[in-house]
Amino acid sequence: MVGLQPIINLNVVNAPEDDPAIGMLILFVGLPLSLISLVFGTITGIMLVQLRTQIRLFRL
Repeated sequence: MVGLQPIINLNVVNAPEDDPAIGMLILFVGLPLSLISLVFGTITGIMLVQLRTQIRLFRL
C-alpha cells in the first residue's frame, strides 16, 4: 500500500490573480465546440459509409 497515491489533489490553492470567470468561459466555449466536432465527425462517418456502398454498387 506504500506505492498507492491519490490521483486527485483536493488541496486546491487559488492564486490572487485567478479569475473564475475565465474557467467558466473556457467551459462554455469548449463544450459546444466539442459537441460540434462530435456531430461533424458523425456526419462525415455516415457520408463515408454511404459513399462506400455507392462505389460498390457502381463497380458491379
